[in-house]
Amino acid sequence: MEAHTRSLPFPSRQRWQPLRSGLINLYRYDREEFHYEEGRLLLRGNNGTGKSRVLALQLPFLLDGEVNAQRLEPDADPSKRIEWNLLMDRYPERTGYTWIEFGRRDERGQDHYLTLGCGLSAVEGQTGVRQWFFITIQRIGKQLELVSHAGQVLGKDRLREKIGSAGQVFEAAGPYRRAVNEALFHLDEYRYASLINLLIQLRRPQLTRRLDEHELSRALSEALPPVSAAVVASLAEVFRTLESDRTQLESSKAALAAVEHFLTEYRGYAEVAAKRRAEQVLRTQYEYEAALKEILTAEADCDRSLTELARLKADLERLSAEEHALQAEITAFHESSQLREAHTLEQAHRAAADKRRDADSAAADLADASRLRKSCAEEHQRMRANLEHRQLRLAAAMDAAGEAALSAGLERLHREWLGACDAEAAGEGTLKQARERIEGGIQTQIEKMECVRSLSERFTVARTQFQRASDERDRLSGLLDDARECVTRAHGEHRSAVTSFLEAASRWTADLTELPLPFDQTFIDSVKEFCDKPHGPNPFATASWKALEELTGNFAERRAYLKQLETTQTEKLIRLETEHEGLVSAESLDEWGRGRILELQAAIAETQSQLDPVIDSIEELKRREGILRSEAHTSPADDGVRAAYDYSVAVARHVESLRSRMNEAEEYVRQKRLQLDQVTEMRDRTVEDLGIGRWIDDLDSLKDRVTRYRFALSSVWPAVESFQEAQSAGERAWTHLELAAAREERQKETLNELERRAIAAELARDAAGRAIDAGSGEVLQRIAQARLRLDQLRIEKEEARRRYHDVEVRVTRVDERLRNRTEILSRQTDRRDTAASSLRTFASTGLLELAAPGIARGEPLTWSTTRTVEVAFELVSRSDSIDAGDPGWEHYQKSVPSEFNRLTQALSAQGCRSSATFSDDLFVANAMFAGRECAVDEIKQILFDDVTTRQMLLDAREREILENHLIGNVSRHLRELLYAAEEQVRQMNAEIESRPMSTGMKLRFVWRLEQDATSGVAEAVRRLMQMDDEWSPAERQMLGRSLQQQIHAVCSNMKDAGWQEFLAEALDYRKWHSFGVERYQDGVWKRLTRRTHGTGSGGEKAVALTLPHFAAAAAFYRTAHPLAPRLILLDEAFAGIDADMRAKCMDLIHTFDLDFIMTSEYEWGCYQTLPAIAIYQFSTRPGIDAVGLTRWVWNGRQRSLRDGAAAKSDEMPDETSGRSDWVVVESKILPK
Repeated sequence: MEAHTRSLPFPSRQRWQPLRSGLINLYRYDREEFHYEEGRLLLRGNNGTGKSRVLALQLPFLLDGEVNAQRLEPDADPSKRIEWNLLMDRYPERTGYTWIEFGRRDERGQDHYLTLGCGLSAVEGQTGVRQWFFITIQRIGKQLELVSHAGQVLGKDRLREKIGSAGQVFEAAGPYRRAVNEALFHLDEYRYASLINLLIQLRRPQLTRRLDEHELSRALSEALPPVSAAVVASLAEVFRTLESDRTQLESSKAALAAVEHFLTEYRGYAEVAAKRRAEQVLRTQYEYEAALKEILTAEADCDRSLTELARLKADLERLSAEEHALQAEITAFHESSQLREAHTLEQAHRAAADKRRDADSAAADLADASRLRKSCAEEHQRMRANLEHRQLRLAAAMDAAGEAALSAGLERLHREWLGACDAEAAGEGTLKQARERIEGGIQTQIEKMECVRSLSERFTVARTQFQRASDERDRLSGLLDDARECVTRAHGEHRSAVTSFLEAASRWTADLTELPLPFDQTFIDSVKEFCDKPHGPNPFATASWKALEELTGNFAERRAYLKQLETTQTEKLIRLETEHEGLVSAESLDEWGRGRILELQAAIAETQSQLDPVIDSIEELKRREGILRSEAHTSPADDGVRAAYDYSVAVARHVESLRSRMNEAEEYVRQKRLQLDQVTEMRDRTVEDLGIGRWIDDLDSLKDRVTRYRFALSSVWPAVESFQEAQSAGERAWTHLELAAAREERQKETLNELERRAIAAELARDAAGRAIDAGSGEVLQRIAQARLRLDQLRIEKEEARRRYHDVEVRVTRVDERLRNRTEILSRQTDRRDTAASSLRTFASTGLLELAAPGIARGEPLTWSTTRTVEVAFELVSRSDSIDAGDPGWEHYQKSVPSEFNRLTQALSAQGCRSSATFSDDLFVANAMFAGRECAVDEIKQILFDDVTTRQMLLDAREREILENHLIGNVSRHLRELLYAAEEQVRQMNAEIESRPMSTGMKLRFVWRLEQDATSGVAEAVRRLMQMDDEWSPAERQMLGRSLQQQIHAVCSNMKDAGWQEFLAEALDYRKWHSFGVERYQDGVWKRLTRRTHGTGSGGEKAVALTLPHFAAAAAFYRTAHPLAPRLILLDEAFAGIDADMRAKCMDLIHTFDLDFIMTSEYEWGCYQTLPAIAIYQFSTRPGIDAVGLTRWVWNGRQRSLRDGAAAKSDEMPDETSGRSDWVVVESKILPK
């Protein structure tokens, strides 16, 4: 249908209403328009004719601009694609438009129009569409055509040229949506989004089939007006004055969190380190006990060996005695003359044997000496190689120490005590003295650094405190200037409010006709006093109500008198008329009767003439009393004066508070400036005296260099000792080698001499044997026997001596083992003492208390070894679940320093300098706070106390602000909103109650506090409903605490928002409450839930869901701009609701002043409760790819066919009487 073939509609209301809408090249439409009737449109027809498709492409799409299926499609089907509406599976490319026109007529009778539209373009094979939007005051078909004369649909650029300055074209949905809101609704962004969501919710097909309590409550709640942005902004501005305190609190909290996070890792480090050291103590204790056990075993072996040695000694003494006896017997034989010659032979034998033994012994000694000499030579060679290696290590260590000393500023000390002495030849005393002097110099350097560092930290703290104090003073100065301007503005606003109030009072008094007011000096003084300080009641209201009370009393007396007079005259008139009617109705009258009739007629006329003025007087009294009450009720409102005064008082208090804080800040800045000057002077003087000025800005680097020098020295001293030990060992090896060589030479000479002697003795023995006399045989035989026995004794004695030697050797070995075990025990004792000392040192650092609180009782350094072992046992038993293996220990050794770096950064913001040292290979973290070195857990407690104190002070300041401002605008505004919400609920319930269902079902809205609302919120709402001048100080404090808790809860959930958002959320009274729908059932009101909703009939369930959504939409529009359109959308409207209730729903829509577009398969919408509606009948035919449209209009009495077809009107019965008796066939009306 071409646009020019239908006349353009015109607006009839002062607010915006939809006039018409259209589709171009979309779905099955080339070009189609839909004209509304008084803002209402019904699309009806069979399923599949495209009613919902038109609705989807029109609203709320043209208010929203989003093309995703969840928002575009009424059924939110994600499988439906927007591009299908253009391409229809048969077009390769297509461009189309959807648009809607709104209109209104202002109070001067001038018409205004606004057209919204969206252009869509799709290409086959490409997902999605290109879209652009436009807003213009031009009318489609008049000033603007979207299709050229050649039938070509306009593109985006051509559209922009056509619109020109009459509107705007948008390429994105966001700016377009904001422009629509600004042009029509004037809602904030959040509430506009909520309105669109409500329209989408209303548009769902067969809305009446599902109940979602939460969604229903949210829709009704969002329909209520939010807290005024101006009120929130004024309160937020005051809260921003606390931003510095809050920033400092958050900084302390961040530092505390960093300390707690570090302590978690550090505690794990301490636990692993403690367990490793405790296990080391226990290992050394077990080894000590094992060594002690071995000593006891060796002592027992030694005692047994000594007993056996004593027995063998007795055996040797016995054998020696027997040997001496045999020797004496042999001696006696030898002294006889017969055996002298034999004796000579015997002596020769013995001498030869002795010489041979001596030679053999010398040969064995020579072999031993040769082996010893070779061993000493090899040992000397090893000692020389070791000495050269140690010499290289010493040189490298000396070079590294020299470089480290130079970088640490200790080159003079190093050169004087270490460079000047020969470390290779220096004695132990010289080295000890050099070591002590160098260590003393290092300690002096460290003390200098610590002194300067302490002064630098004091300087940094003083400078930071001074800067913060100055910043705080400047901030307070700015706030004070702003507050003074606010005071000036507040006084000006108060004067303006007073002027407006007095002007309104002047206009009001000038218009008074019935209400007298006393304008004496007392009344004028009371007005002046009220304007200056509006604490008491409004004097105009007081005077008007007092006058109203007096005049209504007078009017009541006068009315009573007139009523009595009216009654008397009326009774007289009735009596005369009765007599007159009796005479008139008589069949015959005499002369008297006819005369009496005339008299009665005259009396009736006279009585009537007296009664009419009385009735007129009564009516006049009613009129005057109505005027009187109206004038009394329209006395000038004092809200503006009170609000302006409260605001000026609050601002003045704020100025006084800021002025006091400013004076304190000035004094604090002066003190900090003086403190900074003193610390600066002390630091500069000390640095100059100590001579380390060049490192004043890099003390950490100097400390690292001194530490490196100390580490380098820790390599020098062992290298010197090692070199000197190697040198001594080499000298000893050379001495041993010389001695062994000399001994070898001596043994060679001895062996040669003894060998010659043995040969000579053997020759002498042989010569004596040849010369012996044969007569001495018997004596010699006896001597041989004695000698044989003597040899046996000697063998036994030798065996006993061997056994004695073996036992003696065993005793020696046992004694040596005992000495070795004693040495081992001593070493194990030293190791145990070292491990115990390590554990005591660990405990003295505070790490043991961190790892196992309460285990380290007493001063750790004074623990005995036994006590240390007991602590180790307890520590290991308590840390059984801790993995102290090498992987875990390596993890902590790497992670703790990196975590400490992050801790250092976090603590630096608090003016707290952290430091770390290595004590016995342990990472010990500390921090300087207020010039005192503290452990990390102490810093945690200090920060915890600081956070607690700051939080307490900040909470007190917040409560003070809340209490001061709650007395003014905030409490009054919240009270007004709460009362307005309750009044709105009452109005909605009254509207619903006036339209009862035919089944007798009753519904009502309830607005109650949320079930999970805290007692503080409930009490706060109860107090807010009271007048603030009725609050006691305790009630103000309670209310301040409740709202403060609400604000803190919101702040914890909205991390990145500002005070405007925090306070808007915290003071959102709508979220304190929830809406519900109750149904009157079995004599009681029951809340409508999913379960109770299912117990009603289909129609009752449908109504129970439909009416609340209408109410929510009406409430939304009630708080929008007065000129805003009031649209609702319904797809498959009123499914399951009977005709009578549908009529009442239409009446409710009309009462709520809602415009709508709805679809239905059967609904006509022709009800006497609905004054007007446009109805489009959709029809299709098989084989024809088009939709036929027939337009009907209902005017409240009859339905008429419009546009194109022969205009025909049918008197329509109200649809509540039953089903319609008419159907549409080919745009004609035929009876069924």
